[in-house]
Order: sequence, then C-alpha cells, then structure tokens
Amino acid sequence: MPFSSNSGKEFIKSLNLTAKTVLDIGCGSGTYRDMFPNLGQHWTAVEIWQPYVEKYNLNEKYDSVIVADVREWTPNKKYDLCFCGDILEHMTEEQAVAVLKKLQEHCETVIVSIPLGHYPQEEYDGNPYEIHVEDNWTHERVAQVFGKYKQHHIDQEIGVYVYKKLKIAVYAISKNEEMFVERFCKSAQNADLILIADTGSTDNTVAKAIENGAKVQDICISPWRFDKARDAALALIPRDFDVCISLDLDEIMEPGWREEIERVWQENTTRLRYKFDWGCGISFFYEKIHHRHGYHWHHPVHEYPRPDGRIQEIYAHTDMLLVSHHPDNTKSRGQYMPLLELAIKEDPHCPRNAFYHARELTFY
Repeated sequence: MPFSSNSGKEFIKSLNLTAKTVLDIGCGSGTYRDMFPNLGQHWTAVEIWQPYVEKYNLNEKYDSVIVADVREWTPNKKYDLCFCGDILEHMTEEQAVAVLKKLQEHCETVIVSIPLGHYPQEEYDGNPYEIHVEDNWTHERVAQVFGKYKQHHIDQEIGVYVYKKLKIAVYAISKNEEMFVERFCKSAQNADLILIADTGSTDNTVAKAIENGAKVQDICISPWRFDKARDAALALIPRDFDVCISLDLDEIMEPGWREEIERVWQENTTRLRYKFDWGCGISFFYEKIHHRHGYHWHHPVHEYPRPDGRIQEIYAHTDMLLVSHHPDNTKSRGQYMPLLELAIKEDPHCPRNAFYHARELTFY
C-alpha cells in the first residue's frame, strides 16, 4: 500500500533519530517524510511505481526522487539513515536479504518495518508491485534470515527492526610513545575512531598519531593518576558510540578483532571478556572493552573500568585473542610505587591492589 500501518510508528518516533541525509525506500505516499518534517537536510526517495510520484506530490516532499526498483538500484553515496518501510515482503527472501545487505553497506542506520504473520496483499490501485510475495514473515524468521539487529519492537501486526553498524572507538592515553604509535594505530585502523589523550609528550607522539589517523587531544591531570586520565579520554568519545576499547600504546589489536566484536556483542551487552596476551607466554581473559555509557575508571594505577551502580552489567564472551602487549622493558617504573601506595591507602581491602603492590616490590 502507498499508505503505511500506524503500528510501530510510535516506537520509531521514540528512537530520537538524528540524520543529515535520509533515504526512503518505497516511499509510497511519503509516510516517513510526513512523520519527520524536521529531520535531515536532504531526503532521497526511491519509488518503483511512477504514478505515485505525481499522485502524492513526491517531488514537493523530497529533495530528490528516484524512480527505480531497489532490487536493481544501488546508492551512489552514503546516507545517515534509511527507512525501509513495508518493502521486504514484496520480494523473495533471497532478494530481501540482498536488498537489506546493500542498504546496510550504504547507510549508517537502516530501519525496517515488516508485517509479521500471515499477511497477504494483492495489487492495489493498478500497482502490481503492491503484491506481497512473502506473506508469512515471523519475528524468528526475520532474526534468522536478516541477522543481528540493534533494537526491535513488535506492535500488533508490524515488526520494526533497527540495523546499525556498531560504532567502535579505540582510546588510549599517551606520553612520549613515538616508538609505538604507528603500530598501535595500524592495528586499530578498522575502528570508527582512534582517540589518544596525550598527557604532555615532548617527542613526536602527537604528530605521528595524527599522521596515522588518530584524533589527539591534549589533557592535563595534576597530580597524576591513571584512572582520572582514562576518564578524561573516555569523556572525549562522542555519546553515540557503542563500544569503547581501552588500550595502552604498547598494545595492539589482533587481526579480525572488529568482526569478532560485532559477532558477539548483543543489543544489551555492556562489557566484553576476551583473551589478552600479556607477553612472556602469559595470556588471560581481560575486560577493558566496554559500553560507551555506564563506566568509569578506578584506582590511581593498574586502573580498571568499574560499572556505575545504576547499570546492570551484561557480559559477552569470546575465546579469541583480541589484544596483545608488546612493551618497552627499558621504560622507567618510577611512578608506580607512589601510586600503588596511594591505591592501598584509598582502598586498603582490595586484593588487586595488594597483588600489584607485592609484585612491584619484586622489581626493587
């Protein structure tokens, strides 16, 4: 139908959508353009049935109207947001999978609305494309066929599914790390953001980081402690990011890291437990990959991300090695002991502090 069911629309309105460029697939009468008159700077409509363009004044509603079959048409640019409302049921399952994959490749967020259950529909107003080719979609089938979604909502006969690529940031603090920065940045190049909070480098760390694609921000933490520095770095990551990976500059992401995080990270995940290679033949599971919201750092040294008391931690897990440590063993450890003494003073019953303090004593 050129008009869309009201079911699911309140959920879509509640998503607090922001976008500059919007793509509306199978726009019909322009339902989504009418729903969001103040959203976006440029709307592009793709409509397969030419008579709808004049009948519903689509050239007046949209900045650009393309008459095309989405199964054969491919976007020639990227879009922030795509509405794919009541479209996929008008084609075979194989075609629907290909169309959604194509839209996801070109759009940061894709919102799919699809009838669930037995929902046949014939030609309407002379438009043969209104026929439902697949009229038996279920929630379980949508999840199995189209893959992982970020959010979903079922309202009566309509299922709404939000497909959005995870926005992943790799963040770190630095000071005079020029020997590591290129290797670090290259290992993290598949991140959507590499953010380095520099704490006063006097070598070429900052220049090399920028040259290798990192965003660098100067910060000052005085008196120095690692947890406050990492909190400052975390605060610089935009609020719309999903996953934050905390590294040191002498650590690297292992090949395939992004694909594995996308595989295991679920809609409600707040933290990931993954394998970490510390060096010297020692590997263990680490937990410094976390959600953008709900975490802060704890302890002046050998700091650790701690959840805010108002969130419920939900872990994902992978046995894959995601991060490895390649340190400069000649680097001074002079700052650690005073900070460990402070950590014990602040949290005297913490066994983690006791372990690191005892270990540090073995270096003297």
